Amino acid sequence: SSGFTGAFNGNNYEISNLYIRKSSDYLGLFGYSTGVISNVKLVDVNMIGFGSDVWWRGILVARQVGGSITNSSTTGTLLVDTGPTAALYIGGLIGHMKDGSLTNSYSLAHIIVTGSSNERIGGLVGFQESGIISSCYFGGDVNGRVSVGGLVGHQGQTLSATIINSYSDGVVSGVSQVGG
Repeated sequence: SSGFTGAFNGNNYEISNLYIRKSSDYLGLFGYSTGVISNVKLVDVNMIGFGSDVWWRGILVARQVGGSITNSSTTGTLLVDTGPTAALYIGGLIGHMKDGSLTNSYSLAHIIVTGSSNERIGGLVGFQESGIISSCYFGGDVNGRVSVGGLVGHQGQTLSATIINSYSDGVVSGVSQVGG
């Protein structure tokens, strides 16, 4: 999937009361991005995802491969209901991050994941496979089962997944592999 490949500057305007409900692979304002996204403010989002396949869920970007996201934020609710065999990547800003960067951004979202198979759930990024997160924070709440974190639900096991000057003061809850 090639997805979004260009440059999008939100000019710090607010996109408010966005409602998205779907069950396809990519759920987010941008489903799949290799582009440059900046100055986007998503306010009071209501996003609902459901299904039983492998899929990516992020309020701003479902799956980021390369590219960059800067000066962007999200508030609202991301509700995901999973099936028993789903492999998930769910985040308040990005569902799955591979390469690229996330800079000077934050999420105050409420992330709720229900169902028997839910994992890699983060306040900012669900799964940071690689790439750099810098000067970001999470201040909402996230609730899932496995690999649940305030900043990142699950981080890749390579040196190419880096977090710098970022923090979480949100509420995080889960069953196992839970961190702030």
